[in-house]
Amino acid sequence: MKKLLGIFAATGLVATTSATVVACGDKVNDLSLVGGDDFNLETLVSKLKIDEDGDGKLDKDYNEVDETYAAQFKMGSVKVTGTLKGTAVNTNTNEFFMQTKELKDDLQMGENSMTGPLYVTTLIGVKGESKAVMYISCLTYNVSGDSVENVSGTIKIKTVGKYELTLPTPESKPDTNEETPSGTE
Repeated sequence: MKKLLGIFAATGLVATTSATVVACGDKVNDLSLVGGDDFNLETLVSKLKIDEDGDGKLDKDYNEVDETYAAQFKMGSVKVTGTLKGTAVNTNTNEFFMQTKELKDDLQMGENSMTGPLYVTTLIGVKGESKAVMYISCLTYNVSGDSVENVSGTIKIKTVGKYELTLPTPESKPDTNEETPSGTE
């Protein structure tokens, strides 16, 4: 089981927090940013680390299927239902959206088991483009076993939210280097 936990931890699939949990079955469609479309956009893009040079374009491709995660779910006799859309960005962005801000990870890890929900953020987009589709998905674990070879159980994947992300361009960012006009205080 330690190998299993190590594999999940290495890709950011393991998180531990204690909080109130909203069931993954709660349907969330289009997401809206807390405080409006521009309020948290730069902070969100910064946290996602998808536009490190600040040019308003994606720094790399984000594929429709994340092969790393797809491989993770093919072990032992774990039955996986649902699909993880996009490439995982290994950061939780629930707090940025009105519809998901109350959703909390509650993955419980025992000696030989993992149970509960974990929220994952994924993106689909093309390097050099200014738009991407962002998804928040819930992975509900009910997995146990004493080794990777003997692990069994289920992982249910459900997309709970989608956001059409347009990266802020350098022109749309406020200029903080402007001088105060002379004669004004």
